[in-house]
Amino acid sequence: YFINENVKPYWNELLELAYSWNNRIDSIVVRKQAKKLLQEFFQDSGVRDWGQEYDISSYQLDNGGIALLPYDSADPVLTAKICSLNDSDFDYDLMVKYFNGVMYDDSATSTHIAASYWGLACLREPVLLELNELAKTPDLKLIDKLYIALAYAYAGDIDTANSMYREMVQSYMKEDSLRAYITMEDEGYDSDDIQEATSLCALLAQKVNGAERDKLFEFVKNMYTTDILTGAIRLNYIKSNLKNLNLESSFTWELDGKKETVTIKGRDTYSMFLTAEKLKNIRFSNVKGKVTVSAVYSAPIGEVAAIDNRISITRTYSD
Repeated sequence: YFINENVKPYWNELLELAYSWNNRIDSIVVRKQAKKLLQEFFQDSGVRDWGQEYDISSYQLDNGGIALLPYDSADPVLTAKICSLNDSDFDYDLMVKYFNGVMYDDSATSTHIAASYWGLACLREPVLLELNELAKTPDLKLIDKLYIALAYAYAGDIDTANSMYREMVQSYMKEDSLRAYITMEDEGYDSDDIQEATSLCALLAQKVNGAERDKLFEFVKNMYTTDILTGAIRLNYIKSNLKNLNLESSFTWELDGKKETVTIKGRDTYSMFLTAEKLKNIRFSNVKGKVTVSAVYSAPIGEVAAIDNRISITRTYSD
């Protein structure tokens, strides 16, 4: 079996996001958009249109902020994450007023303010001068730096965003051959904190074309959180990558005088049935994109193990 490795990780991730189930606004928006992307990019007719699943507007309060649940209060960080997904069911003019109001709220934390600037940058509001002042704040927390860097990236100042990204990666990233994650031992990061920071850094890496972006995302999509959800950031990362992703892979095979070029589109697969002798002689060339090969071998079953009386199968028939 030949698989288009270009798209397989994104298709699998979208499937997981599309069928996550709870009433949190971030899950609802992510679920709706993931299913739309499955239909748009992978022609997956098996997914249902959940556009009318909930009255999403009930999650946006009168002040413009987004609440986790309709009976909850608005949260600047959550509002910025939802804003970055650019869902059509929200009033973004009202959201701008909410973010601006956070700046003058005495109870707002530094993280609320940093995330609000990211939200404003997502909405194409002019924030660069204010960001420059905010970035000079002494002793900024790591999470605040991540939101500020994302604000720079979304505002179009990729150079500054990349400079902040490189500094954070050099100071806070740990990695192995497959994955990388962000941690801040001085701030007492637990598993959820690591997941949150790593997901934001993966999105930032995607925006500035950081070499570590795939390893950061690999960590995020394979780890589980306790009290937070990273679906909105994961979906944002996927949406950004799908725009530039080559949805086709191809290769040429040659065997017994026959030569054929195969193109694999989206999540399609291509299969061949070969004897052991033919498998030795087949040749491949002109490989374009990433193609993964999965081989299945048939062999005699061999000696059957002893019967386990604890296991049985009963077959019945009914009209």
